[in-house]
Amino acid sequence: MSSFLRSAHVPVLLLLTLLTIASGDDTKPQPINPELVAADQLYRAGKFGEAETSYQALLKTDSKLLPAQVGLVRAMLRQQKIDEALDAVNTALAPQPNAAALLAVKGDVQFRRGEMPDAEVSYLAAKKLDAKEVHAYLGLARLYGSYSLYRKAYDQLQSAPMRLHRTISRCRGHGYGCFHERNDWRHWMPTSAGRIPMMKKKPSG
Repeated sequence: MSSFLRSAHVPVLLLLTLLTIASGDDTKPQPINPELVAADQLYRAGKFGEAETSYQALLKTDSKLLPAQVGLVRAMLRQQKIDEALDAVNTALAPQPNAAALLAVKGDVQFRRGEMPDAEVSYLAAKKLDAKEVHAYLGLARLYGSYSLYRKAYDQLQSAPMRLHRTISRCRGHGYGCFHERNDWRHWMPTSAGRIPMMKKKPSG
């Protein structure tokens, strides 16, 4: 492993952890209705069971409401309801197999089930359908990181079209320091000391 990869693999994993906390549920660019906003707030507050119930109520009104479908699957995953999450995402995908956000969250479910090749296929399909689907890039980065393919994980993070408009400062006791609001988080990488330096360009490998 090159000196760059040895020094970069820990920052990549720390960055993924913080991005999962801060942006893990950014598949909804704009709120659709107050009920959806309320469900999202429950999710972000860590009330995953209540969020699940709220998303299900929304889907009873509109069974194809994409943000609620994605939110439901994520809420189930947070409660370790892996099989239920798989059923939910497959049901949602049946009438809309080309929904990039659903394919990305299916990749998350497959990753949690240890189905790594299938997860990669789902993430790549989501990325091909919508190059702006953030979770496809994050999912691929996490997957490649799990195989110690840190350069490939880093490349996914570098190429991801991240548009995190909320402050990435909810470190929640992880001890890695805090991200501050930037239009493009790709320029920020945590160091082992917990500080966040600005990277001017991608190092050569």
